[in-house]
Amino acid sequence: MVSKKFLYLMFAISIICVFSGCTKKQTDNKSPSVTENAATKEKSNDSNKEKPVNLVWMTDSTWTDYLSESRKKAINERIHELGYNYNLSFYGLNAESYESYQNGIDKAKKQGIGDLMWTGYGDAEKDGTYIRQIKQGNLLSLSKWLKSENGKKLKKEYGKNVWKRITYKGKIYGFYNEEEQADSTYLLINAEKIASKPDFMNADKLDIKKLCKWVIENKDISELPLYLLWNDSGEYFSDRFTNLGYIGICDGVYMSDKGIIQNIWENKDVREFWISMAQLKREGLLSCDKNEDYSEALSGNFMAMIATMPKEIMDGNYLYLEDGGKIPVYSRKLSSRYIDKMENAVHGIASWTKHPKESKNLLMLVNTDKELANLICFGEEGKDYSLKNGKVVGEKHVSDYCPAKLANTKFSIYEANGEKDKAKYYYDGNKEYSMSPAAGFVPNKKVVEKNKKILNEVDVFYQKLLESDEEPEKMIDQFVKKLKMEKYPDILNKIQKQYNKWKRGKK
Repeated sequence: MVSKKFLYLMFAISIICVFSGCTKKQTDNKSPSVTENAATKEKSNDSNKEKPVNLVWMTDSTWTDYLSESRKKAINERIHELGYNYNLSFYGLNAESYESYQNGIDKAKKQGIGDLMWTGYGDAEKDGTYIRQIKQGNLLSLSKWLKSENGKKLKKEYGKNVWKRITYKGKIYGFYNEEEQADSTYLLINAEKIASKPDFMNADKLDIKKLCKWVIENKDISELPLYLLWNDSGEYFSDRFTNLGYIGICDGVYMSDKGIIQNIWENKDVREFWISMAQLKREGLLSCDKNEDYSEALSGNFMAMIATMPKEIMDGNYLYLEDGGKIPVYSRKLSSRYIDKMENAVHGIASWTKHPKESKNLLMLVNTDKELANLICFGEEGKDYSLKNGKVVGEKHVSDYCPAKLANTKFSIYEANGEKDKAKYYYDGNKEYSMSPAAGFVPNKKVVEKNKKILNEVDVFYQKLLESDEEPEKMIDQFVKKLKMEKYPDILNKIQKQYNKWKRGKK
């Protein structure tokens, strides 16, 4: 005879089985979203009591000092929402100089601090911070990982030229998320002041002499008919030769796109350009004073301008102004700038990290998720900033270099001119510029240092042309003779041989 206890036990088991079957059936029929999957993953981690992976990102302390606890929390909450059990913190280093930042990295390495790292600002007198960190063994190669699923997500966010700038001896050790790369040199004529487009604007090659003649003929239209500036901030001729289509090797040394290093002052195009500018300056028709306020020109009060600008402020027949307005212009592109150097301010993975996989994944996240990128770059809306017409206002930290380019700024809150598609400008800009055949080449430092004085003279001679009352062509001829006496051609020959050897080593 079966006991009552046994019957009760069997009944209880049957009830459990029924409910178990029902539960399983419901789970199997459910099709969760990506977000739900991520949440489930996080919950699973929590239930299994898995500790989050703690990642430390070393960067410029001038940015990390602005991080509130609320902002840090929001950043990590977003990482968790994306399905990654990581906690990110930031370790600020003194970036006042190359040396101070490098000392900070060296100290962190000894202490085993840091997983991701910013390489620091570039040092013109050295290889550059990125290459130096590679040589010191401080960065892990990302080349193999960039072929993985998450690596491909990061790689496709940036154009081929961007990756070329950070490829060293066939390998990639970091990422550089510069939002705009291509600065082109334009001749702009204010269509509000000039009724019709001058004929010389349509020629295959700009005749600089015709331009000067036209400026003289129209000198009464504006107090200073022609402005000469190399970028939209009015910087004083920083790319005086490279924006005329030549490739900078180092101070005072330039190369054609054919790989020939030459005395730039013997080049016909360079001579004609600066002779023409000097002649206009002597007649009081050229604005090129480094101490001059260019705000008038950049607010639209100009007749003509030769300027180097990013694509985002040039849009066909319009120039976008600092105040958000725009004016019609006749424009002619004179040249696109060669990118002639390896990038410096690069983010990579510290070679001493205990979490290489997780660190690489985080690089991907901050460059592919808009919400996370904006949290890092700007913070929380309503707490750290407000939005007005699509632009950030009331921001506690100036983020033009935000924060040392930690996150993908091409799809950040900022839109180009408050009304343009920033990502489109980024991609279009990257298509425009060309990589220099000398990108990554660093000439022998002894040769450069020994001849620093004469190399500097080559770079600043145009200033003498503009400031003197002497006949400019005669001045150039005399300067070329001086360079020959100073053995400048021998210096160029030595660097040419170094370049040729370096080029052969790349094949």
